[in-house]
Amino acid sequence: MVTHEEIAVRILALAAEAPNKTISGGRLSELLKHSFPDYKLADYGTKNLRAFIRDYLPGKLKEVGKVGTDIVYGLPEAVIPQAPILKQASGSTRNITQEVLRVFRSPNAPFELHANSETGVIRVVERGGSIQEPWVRIKPASAETLHQIAKNFAAQLPEECCEPAMRLLDANPHAWWPRFSIYLQETNLFKPWMVFKGEQLRTILETELRTLGVAQSSVSATVPDAESGPKMSLRRADSDESLSFPTDLRSAIIRVVQNLPLSELRGLKLPVGDLFDALTHRN
Repeated sequence: MVTHEEIAVRILALAAEAPNKTISGGRLSELLKHSFPDYKLADYGTKNLRAFIRDYLPGKLKEVGKVGTDIVYGLPEAVIPQAPILKQASGSTRNITQEVLRVFRSPNAPFELHANSETGVIRVVERGGSIQEPWVRIKPASAETLHQIAKNFAAQLPEECCEPAMRLLDANPHAWWPRFSIYLQETNLFKPWMVFKGEQLRTILETELRTLGVAQSSVSATVPDAESGPKMSLRRADSDESLSFPTDLRSAIIRVVQNLPLSELRGLKLPVGDLFDALTHRN
C-alpha cells in the first residue's frame, strides 16, 4: 500500500505544478486517482481529501478559496489573482436578456434569434422557423468568435495568469474549453470570465444588430407574440450559467472530453453548448 508520505509529496508536487501554485480539490482528487489508482483515504484514517490535507499537510497546503462548493488549495507562496476590473460596454440601450445571449453564443443550439428591424424586439424561436419582414434572422457567434473572446480575456490578465492561459488557448484552438475551464476554476477566474464574456457577446450582438439595421429598443422578448411567428414554450433559465449548469455534469464532461484523442474530437457530434441548451430549455 502506498504510504501517506508518498501521497502527501504527490499532493504538494501537483500544487506546485498548477498555475499560481493553487489547485482545486476536485482536480487534485482526479490527479491522485491517476497517480495511485488503488489508494483509499479511509486507509489513512481520514474520511476525505480535506481531512487528509489537514492531518498530513498542516502549514504546507492551505485553503485559499472556493469555486462553487469545491475547495481551492494553495502552497504558502500561492498568489491568488484578483478579479480583473472590467469595463462596461458603453452606448448600449437594449435590454438583451440572458436567454437571448445564451442562444446567441450557441451556434449549434436548436434555437435561433429573430429581431424586428422596426421595433428592435428580439425573440427566441426554434431553428429554421419561418421569418417575414420586418423580422430578420440574427447569425449566432461562431466558434472562432468565442475562441477570440477567450484570448481577449487572457490578454487583459496579469502576466502570471496571461501566459499560461494563452498557452492553453493556442495549444487547443478547436477544443480549448475543457482545459481552459479547469484553469479558470483553479485560479478563481471563472466568475470574472463570465462577466467578461457576457460583455463581449453583448457588444458583438449590438454590432450585428446595427449591421442588420435593427432599431434601438428597451424591450427584448424570448417568446414570440401571436402574429409575429411560430408558437413555442420556453422555461426561463437561470441568469448565471455557472449556477444553472450542474457542477457534477460539467466536471464529467470536462473529464471525458479532455481525454479524447484529436481524431475523436474532430468527429464529436454532441457539443457541450447543445447539451447545455437542451437542459436549460426543456419544459
